[in-house]
Amino acid sequence: MLDIRIVETSLHRIDLEEEAIGERVVVGSDTDFRAYVGKLIEDMYESNIYKAYKFPSNETEIVRQVLGINTECWIEKSQIIAERLLRIEKIAQERVQHLTELRTGSLVQILVTVDGQRNLVITKVDHSPYLDEASLMEKLGLPVNQRAQKTAIISYEDEATIGNVRLGDTNKKISEYWWKHFFELEELKSSEKNTELAFHSIDKVLRKDVRKVSKSDFWTLRNAVISYFRTNESCTFDTLVDSVFNDYQPDNQELNMEKIKQQILALPEKYKFDSQFDISISSITAKIKDQIKLAENLELKFTGEINNLSSLIDTGEAENGRKYIRIFSEIGYAEFNKALEVTE
Repeated sequence: MLDIRIVETSLHRIDLEEEAIGERVVVGSDTDFRAYVGKLIEDMYESNIYKAYKFPSNETEIVRQVLGINTECWIEKSQIIAERLLRIEKIAQERVQHLTELRTGSLVQILVTVDGQRNLVITKVDHSPYLDEASLMEKLGLPVNQRAQKTAIISYEDEATIGNVRLGDTNKKISEYWWKHFFELEELKSSEKNTELAFHSIDKVLRKDVRKVSKSDFWTLRNAVISYFRTNESCTFDTLVDSVFNDYQPDNQELNMEKIKQQILALPEKYKFDSQFDISISSITAKIKDQIKLAENLELKFTGEINNLSSLIDTGEAENGRKYIRIFSEIGYAEFNKALEVTE
């Protein structure tokens, strides 16, 4: 159970149709907002989906507000941060107006200590429509269930020093305007490094703990992992694990899939890579390749993901006891059929 102690909170409406940010929303003691904030913080700290960043300079507008923020200057500094987000979102909307529309929402800022660690939590919550019982008109408000869409946890080493900065986004990738333009952050690990570490660590578990029990399951799972990396622009690690391992039924029932899944889920912490990152497939192209020696001077080579691997390659045993693999391939059949015709 987290020891959460809320010091200050602020709530600002972010509406791109407005010319300027309004004053912070005054939250009375008779509202459920404080409980909402408590749940918001619990959600963020229990989530293991994030990417680590750093502030490259102490001279940016956002850092000047974040440093030294306390109860005495809270109203002023939180207002400046909210005004900055409105400016940045207006610029971002102009860039993508032909593709999408940024939604009206609220900026929630919280000065809090969690287990004794002083943090500034900043989160953008998109408004959700609801039907007002009194007027029976549709209105917009803060969603109770999906509380945070874009999040930032800024930890302090002391009042003058920022420690860790962790960002998250319920979108598949962390919006560039959020981390690059609003916070003016730099990545601690590049897309290339994250992709390399994630793929290598998963491959290591598969080779060590799956292949020794069931080679067929190893190839099927490895192929599914490769397919995820090739077909997605970004990786949310929990989603990767869900899509590849959650409902997988192994060929060999001795394979403990729950144990394998828990090992995979622990990899971001173990190998220190982000659990949300953009995929750089070029950084693992060489590592994707693998081969199986079938006979002297004959190898079965894998150069990427294979659609429906289990229906493409089969195994069997002839009446004389000789074991074989069977590969369904029109091209392969034509090639070897021609070769047989020549030898005849």
